[in-house]
Amino acid sequence: MTFRKSNPIKWLIDLVNGFFTLLWVYAATAKLLEFEAFSVQLGQSPLLSAYAGVLVWLVQLSEYVLSGLLLFPKTKKMGLYGSLCLMTAFTTYIIIILNYADFVPCSCGGILESLGWTEHLIFNGICVLLAAFAFLIASQNPKSATTGLHHRAILKLCAGLLGSSVLVIVLFLTSEEQIHRNNAFIRRYPHHPLTFNKAYNLEVNSYYFAGIAHERLYLGNYTAPLKLKSFDLKLEPKGNLSINIPNLTSYSFFEN
Repeated sequence: MTFRKSNPIKWLIDLVNGFFTLLWVYAATAKLLEFEAFSVQLGQSPLLSAYAGVLVWLVQLSEYVLSGLLLFPKTKKMGLYGSLCLMTAFTTYIIIILNYADFVPCSCGGILESLGWTEHLIFNGICVLLAAFAFLIASQNPKSATTGLHHRAILKLCAGLLGSSVLVIVLFLTSEEQIHRNNAFIRRYPHHPLTFNKAYNLEVNSYYFAGIAHERLYLGNYTAPLKLKSFDLKLEPKGNLSINIPNLTSYSFFEN
C-alpha cells in the first residue's frame, strides 16, 4: 500500500482560498444585516458619495460572487484573481481616505470595527499579498517541468493591481466632480451625527416660532396671539411678553 505525500503548496493555496471564502461571506452578510448603517457609511464617504446608491448593492454582490467562485476547483483561480482586485480596490480607497479626503469617516462594522483606518490598511495589504501569492502559484502548470512563473500570469496580476487602483481613483474624481462642479442634486450625509443637547416641554402644540432677536428666541401662540414666550440661546425661559396694540378692537382679524 502506498501513501501519497501531501503537497504543502497546494495545502497553502487551499488555506488562502478558505480564508478569502470566509472573509467574503462574513463581510457581505454583515453588510446585509446592517444594510441601513452600511448605506449611511457609503453616503458619508468623502470619496464615493455620488455612487453610494449603486455601490451599496454592488459591493455585497461582488463579495458573495467571489465566495461562490472560491468554492469550486474550476473557478478557484478566478475567485483568487477577483479577490486580489477587490482587496486592491479597498486598499486604494483607504489610502485616498487617509491622504486626500476632507475628513475621515467611520470605519466599517463587524469584527473589523475595532480597527482604525491604519490597521485596516495593514490588514488589506496582507490580504493583497496573500491573494497575489496564491494566484501566481495556482497559475503554474503542475504538469510542466519548469517551475518558473508564466509571463502571462504576471502581466495579469499587474493589470489587476493597476486596474483596480485606477478604477477607485476615477470613481473618486468623478464623484467629486458630480457633487461640487456639476451642481447635481446629490447630498452627502453628515459625518457627524446630531447629538441631543437640551429640551423644553411647551406642554401644548399651539406654539410656533415667531422670530429671533438680541440673542432671544420668541415663540408665538395661536390661542393667545398677543403673548410671546421668550428663551435665551441656551433654551432657558426668560418670561412672557405682551404685545400692546392701540385701538385693538378696530382690527378685523381679532373678530370671532
